[in-house]
Amino acid sequence: MTGSDPQGQRRDIKGQLSPPDTAAETRAASQKRYGLLLTVAGFLILVIGSAAVLFLLPTQQSDPPETFRSALPPAVPSAEQQAAAPAENHERTETIKAQEEILSLKIKAESEAITMWAETDYQAIRTTITRANEALAEEKYPQATELYQQAAGDLQLLLDAKQEMYQAAIENGLQALSEANGQEAKRLFEQALAIDPLSTEAQVGIKRAASITAVAGLYQEAQALEKTGNLTEAAAKLEDLLALDKRYKPAAVALERIEAEIHKQSFQTEMNSLLKAIENKDLATARRSFASLKNLGINQDQIDQAGKLLAEEEESVFIATHRQIADNQREAEQWQQALATYTTILAVAPDALFAVNGRTETTKRSELDSALSDAISSPHRLQDEKQRTAAAQLLAYAKQVNPVGPRLKSQIDTLEILITKAGTPVTIILESDNETDITIYHVGRIGAFFSKQINLKPGSYTVVGSKIGYRDVRKTIEIGPDESANRFFIRCEEPI
Repeated sequence: MTGSDPQGQRRDIKGQLSPPDTAAETRAASQKRYGLLLTVAGFLILVIGSAAVLFLLPTQQSDPPETFRSALPPAVPSAEQQAAAPAENHERTETIKAQEEILSLKIKAESEAITMWAETDYQAIRTTITRANEALAEEKYPQATELYQQAAGDLQLLLDAKQEMYQAAIENGLQALSEANGQEAKRLFEQALAIDPLSTEAQVGIKRAASITAVAGLYQEAQALEKTGNLTEAAAKLEDLLALDKRYKPAAVALERIEAEIHKQSFQTEMNSLLKAIENKDLATARRSFASLKNLGINQDQIDQAGKLLAEEEESVFIATHRQIADNQREAEQWQQALATYTTILAVAPDALFAVNGRTETTKRSELDSALSDAISSPHRLQDEKQRTAAAQLLAYAKQVNPVGPRLKSQIDTLEILITKAGTPVTIILESDNETDITIYHVGRIGAFFSKQINLKPGSYTVVGSKIGYRDVRKTIEIGPDESANRFFIRCEEPI
């Protein structure tokens, strides 16, 4: 209610509520008017009676009998009555004010659904209001005022305690949930929701209360499984429980405890597997166990130590494996491959002395192998004296190398044959027209002939033919170690 006129507000409240004491007020006013009429009537009778006495009685008269005088109403209100009237009006005004106050609070309380969250206390307040109404009807104004004020004070306290009652309802509802008392929890959360219809806590609490029986059952099953050591099944039960009620703290605590124990057991199992795999040099299994340990995310210090052990074993196995590969390559005289293997080992273990020595040796053998292969693949270069000398020196060095494997021996034998052939003259046949004068550079003038045999070392030679009236002819001939292929024809044929 709004407005600046308190009396007008009170009239509005009385008009809206029509309180049960209005009839009593009207009845009291009627009784006052009736008393006033009786007083006036008595006064008129007294005047008429006095006049009659003047005419009917003798001159000397006496006072009327006492009994008659007492039966007549007083002509005017007494002094006590006149003093009591203002006090009575004040008491009645105070009562009306107290009544209007409680009625205003009553409207506010019922608009806030007080019967949903404080029904018992509110019923006691309404009983007090009823008693106040009865006192007002009986014009017991002080008693009515006191009762109205008592009801107003109790109701105001109840409204002021609304938030505290909400919080208490929430806390008690949570306690009921922890005790698996779904019915009581539902009642308490509904009480909280009546106080605050937008309360998320209350709404969630009501939903949780509906499933608390199933939740409690799953929790008991999980506890039984945990006691028998079936931790994985217990964890699964708790996960199902939390899917129904993620706020059930006992389940969350139990799940955390069980998962920690599962991780602890898994950690020990994987650690044992890792150490055994390292001992057996089973690196694949060791790596899988190490990855599982890291995924568990616990006991990081132990994981770091296990990682070092695994790294050392991996390095040891790597070196041993590649050392064997290098040995096999050396045995097969695959010197370039062996050199690459030793280089790989040293990239992992720079202080591996066997690899340092192996790299030095294989470097020399690789270079020798390449040089021998190059000389053998290009035998025509041996026809040059310098090249042949260098090849002979290479051959002498190769014969001093140990060990001598099948490949090196074959290379030595082959190069030795090529050098020998390259330094041994072969017979060649030159054919001409007996008119062309033939000259072989670095050999000399041969003259004119039809056919001529000449002994020359294998190699490249330049042959020049001259004839009067003809252009000179020049040819380069390659003399190989095979005599059957050494036949050449040369003559001048182009006239000038």
